[in-house]
Amino acid sequence: MHTSRTLQKGLSELVSYISIAKNSDEAIVDESIKTQIEVLDFDGNKKIVRLAKIIFTKGIKK
Repeated sequence: MHTSRTLQKGLSELVSYISIAKNSDEAIVDESIKTQIEVLDFDGNKKIVRLAKIIFTKGIKK
């Protein structure tokens, strides 16, 4: 499992990245690799989100 950094803008930033990836021809979702992302809730408590790896591929043809 790949572990990434804490998002700077919390859950809204994560939702934005997922939305961009879903609607982009320049993103690949790799279900074989799980990513663990730390986000802070509204009270500042750390939460862990696990999801498929999203790879942005600007300029690379699929």
